[in-house]
Amino acid sequence: MSSRLFQAIFRNDTHAFTSLVQENQNILKQKTAGTTALHLASRFGYVEMVREIVKYRPDMVAAFNGELETPLHEACSQGNLQVLIVLLEADPLAACNLNYKSQSALFKACSNGHLDLVKLLLLKTPRLLDLEDNGIDQTSLHVASSRGHTDVVRELLNVRPDFATRTDKKGFSPLHYSCSRDHLEITKMLLTLDQDLALQYDDNGYTPLHLAAMNGKAEILKEFLSMAPTSFQVLTREGETVFHLTVRFNQYDAFMCLVQVFNNTELINRPDQHGNTILHLAVSGKHHQLAEYILNETTVDINLQNNRGYTVYEILNRAGSNLKIHNPKDMLEKAEGETSTEHSFLTPEDKVKELNDEPLTLENNGDPG
Repeated sequence: MSSRLFQAIFRNDTHAFTSLVQENQNILKQKTAGTTALHLASRFGYVEMVREIVKYRPDMVAAFNGELETPLHEACSQGNLQVLIVLLEADPLAACNLNYKSQSALFKACSNGHLDLVKLLLLKTPRLLDLEDNGIDQTSLHVASSRGHTDVVRELLNVRPDFATRTDKKGFSPLHYSCSRDHLEITKMLLTLDQDLALQYDDNGYTPLHLAAMNGKAEILKEFLSMAPTSFQVLTREGETVFHLTVRFNQYDAFMCLVQVFNNTELINRPDQHGNTILHLAVSGKHHQLAEYILNETTVDINLQNNRGYTVYEILNRAGSNLKIHNPKDMLEKAEGETSTEHSFLTPEDKVKELNDEPLTLENNGDPG
């Protein structure tokens, strides 16, 4: 693209632009890194410049740049409503073109939370969401739920409520995303639509509630207590309860939210499929605050051996001076903690999972958009 054309567009100088085109209409065929003049004008939000370009070359509305994006993608990414209106008037079918990630202009608008643009696209091209029925990985509802765009989620659910059950290639539903990212209103909306969404597993064997527990989203946990209480009985593939997850990932506030409801119940005392109680996990993971609370305030059996025959006291004893819980041995001895002399210390390799893993978030498991 010539520097004169670029400067005319960059400065939103329609007079200079018109003069250049009148001298040589082929100038509009020029590109910069695959980007056309209409892409640039649409990105900058220059409505009159967009009108001028479309007047000369309406076919450019459907032109692709290097990422296979049209000017509509540009307008929707930036939230330029008036530009989108002009582009749709010239070629409404161009909204159906997908970029190299199979994302439409609607997906871009949803990703960035541009509600007015979402409404316009759904009005002008009502079957636009049907594109997401054809093997596309992440839907517009996934990305809006992930990024907390509540009004956009509401608009999409009004049109396609069935999208709430759709999962992406990692098995994440929109509810998995909202729970992991702590988007409370979206979580409420989805659970109100269908409480069974709370029971969906992702490909790692976690429900949306499990992700909320692992990431310490206490307000989300409270919402599940109100709207989907039976989901607390659902275990992970490792037989872990939500208590195991809050302890394994050292989420103290989330643990306290749960213990207020489930203390002295089977849920807090239940071992995982390896026989580990939450106290086994707290002590071996050196989560000192949690370990002290569990020892002092819960009914978890400290004498219980896991499947390899290890008691909490034995784990604590072998940890030695590295464990900084205040008087932990005294507390265990007062509780008459037992050891098993037949087995060696529970090594990290013997644990259910590495206890120093980062909490599972959707940042490292695929973020839509």
